[in-house]
Amino acid sequence: MSAELRIEVPVFNFDLIQGQDLIIPVTYVTDGVPDTMAVASLKMEIRSNDFRTVIDTLSTNNGRIVITAANAFSLIFPADVTAAYVFSKATLKAIYGLERTAGGLVKRIFEGEITVKREQTK
Repeated sequence: MSAELRIEVPVFNFDLIQGQDLIIPVTYVTDGVPDTMAVASLKMEIRSNDFRTVIDTLSTNNGRIVITAANAFSLIFPADVTAAYVFSKATLKAIYGLERTAGGLVKRIFEGEITVKREQTK
């Protein structure tokens, strides 16, 4: 008899308008219980769909992820940063993963796809 262990990572897909500010507030809950961010560091890498190119990095270290409460944080996408995003294909899609590091352990909080919509007004 064998057992299979599956760890499902929540998926959160979102749209981002290139050249506009975007702040995404997140409340972090694990198994229905608020999970503390007080001693954690967070990092999010946005990559091209082929995983080869890092388009952007958000983290608690660079101030682009801000812990706002014991179990909440905000992802910050400034307009000047998103305006500089460069994609190799016409489809402006990227993938990302958000990881939490606490006590030497790394855990993927969620992952997903970002659809970047081109700026219309310049």
